[in-house]
Amino acid sequence: MRGYLRVGVDGTLTSYSVEPVSALIREAIGDSADMVRMPNGLMGWVDGEGHVKGLQRNVVGSIVLMALGAAQMPYAGPVVITGWDPVREIVALAVAGEHVVRAVHARVCAALAGAVDEDGFAAAVRETAAELVAAPTPALRVVPLGGEGR
Repeated sequence: MRGYLRVGVDGTLTSYSVEPVSALIREAIGDSADMVRMPNGLMGWVDGEGHVKGLQRNVVGSIVLMALGAAQMPYAGPVVITGWDPVREIVALAVAGEHVVRAVHARVCAALAGAVDEDGFAAAVRETAAELVAAPTPALRVVPLGGEGR
């Protein structure tokens, strides 16, 4: 693959076969693109203001990111996954990376649809999904500097 993948808030996985650049990532998720660090040459991207904007939580996208090594967080809005090179930064997903992301996405969707497995992944996915849905919405508190009495 020479491109990137996007997980919509409805859980659908869409493939884009163009070289990912920051402008395309912002177009796919929103103007405030935040990096979600993952190992193995992958990088996730989310709208850093998604909760403030009132975007729907992306349960499937959040769990896919977490299963790939990202921090546990109820990410809001679409999720983009690209490749990452420490020197060149944003790069297209390698074929192996694409296969891993697609496999994880398929297992997450199957688990949320009620699949049962022997390694406990499905049960963990359903438990994590319930936690993500119930988690308080991250908030942003602005504290102005200065003001009266200062």
